[in-house]
Order: sequence, then structure tokens, then C-alpha cells
Amino acid sequence: MTAPENTFTYRIGGMDLLSCTLAEPAPGFAPDHKMNFNVQLKHQIMDKESAIGVICMVKTTHDESNQELASFSGRMVFQVDGLAQLTKKKEDGSIGLPKDLISTLNGVAISTMRGVMWSTFKGTYLHRAVLPVVNPEGFQQGQSA
Repeated sequence: MTAPENTFTYRIGGMDLLSCTLAEPAPGFAPDHKMNFNVQLKHQIMDKESAIGVICMVKTTHDESNQELASFSGRMVFQVDGLAQLTKKKEDGSIGLPKDLISTLNGVAISTMRGVMWSTFKGTYLHRAVLPVVNPEGFQQGQSA
């Protein structure tokens, strides 16, 4: 059996929590209030390490008041075998990577940040927050998902 063309091997090289803040709740805030989760992703290609860094930033706001309740930022580093062969330089000077690879790494980074948020919220006024499950394929360059 032959392997599909778009296969890749990667390992998690590490996870760094870059920032984490919890704001004081506004008067009248209730845990059952609707919250919004703004998720942003940035990618770093580290040629020398044959690695990709995925920076995941999540901002949680109260739906009605738009008050920021929490903010998280973290970077996961993935060692990717044969990274140089997977990268393609585009006409605009940016570097392209296979969509399947980016989607997979985004999914791991988002899921990991969700776990960090859950453990941070435990025992706080956000303990009962319903954290979203995010489809990493919904992210496109320059767009919100």
C-alpha cells in the first residue's frame, strides 16, 4: 500500500503560555451569560529547527457588554520532518504550506489552548463557561472564523 501524497510526520516540540489574564467580572455578571471567543492564529516557520510555531490567541468577551473577561496567548512548536520540501514560496514573497498540515497543526494548538483555558477557569467565576469546539478548517488567511 502506498502512502497518500500529502502525508507528513510531526512531533510536538513544546508549548509556551505567553500570556494569561482574567478580568474582574462586571457587576451582575452571571455564569450563564453568553460569551464570545475570538480565536486568532499566527504561524512561524523556523527553518533551522525544521519546525513550525503556531501562536494561538483567544479573547473571551461578555456578549452583552463586550467586556473582556479573559485573554490567552500561547505558542506550540511542532517539529516537522522534511519541512523544507513542504514549503513553497509564493509570488508575493510569503511561504505556503500544505493545507492539511496547517489544519492539523491548528487543530492541535486550538485544542491545547482550550485545555489551558479550562484548567485556568476552574475554580473561578468562569468555571461554568462553555468553551467552544473550533473546526480548524474554518480558518483562512486574513479572515475570522
